Amino acid sequence: MTWARRGWMGTETGEGSSKEAESHISSMGEVMEVAVLPVKRCCPTMTSPFSSRTHRWAQESATALGTAFHRLAQQAIERSERGSLFAPSETAIRAQIQKEGLSEEQQARLRAALVRWLGSDEAALFAAFENRRAEVPFTVAIGDFFLEGEIDGLADNGDGAAFLIDYKTGGRADETPEQLDEKHRLQASCYAYALMRAGYESVDARFLRIEHAAADNPRDPQIVPYHFEKTDLPALEALIIDK
Repeated sequence: MTWARRGWMGTETGEGSSKEAESHISSMGEVMEVAVLPVKRCCPTMTSPFSSRTHRWAQESATALGTAFHRLAQQAIERSERGSLFAPSETAIRAQIQKEGLSEEQQARLRAALVRWLGSDEAALFAAFENRRAEVPFTVAIGDFFLEGEIDGLADNGDGAAFLIDYKTGGRADETPEQLDEKHRLQASCYAYALMRAGYESVDARFLRIEHAAADNPRDPQIVPYHFEKTDLPALEALIIDK
């Protein structure tokens, strides 16, 4: 069977045994051997029944704002010190604005989102962890396909408990907690499955609606929380395969 070893840089291919090689994420994200199977991405892709140029531009515009925020939030984690996330410079912010071609309205939204996130209690909670990593890639074999994705922020204290965050820009203000739980549960389940297959005993996942303030704490973005234990693995696998 052909196999691929995927790590932080590039892909190495060769001939392996017929036994399926599972992926492993070592401490804070290194991906080891994986077998070549169809890939299912964890992060949902924007789809629409419309194909007009205007609608495609609107999708690309929304994606540009999210991309700019993610790159700056990545820098905030990668250059953080324990207890405090790094605040990207004005130069870095302007570079992302120019690169993504953000409109004046999007620029204002980007800046507001950064202020909310970096000044939040949730950001302080993430920064308090001993180990912090941004944009952590994973690939894990499940059923007859691969589950593949990147986790926006992953933290732990080396005790087997993972804490992950996923940023969400946009979104309607009238979505109920129940609707939001259902909306992001599959993605959270994929992340938790990959991390616990890699050796974590539990996963706390926080989906952060960066452009919406939490009702109970205006310092925080709206948070959609999930908790998973290792005993949840069979149910998570069944859910993911079914989708």
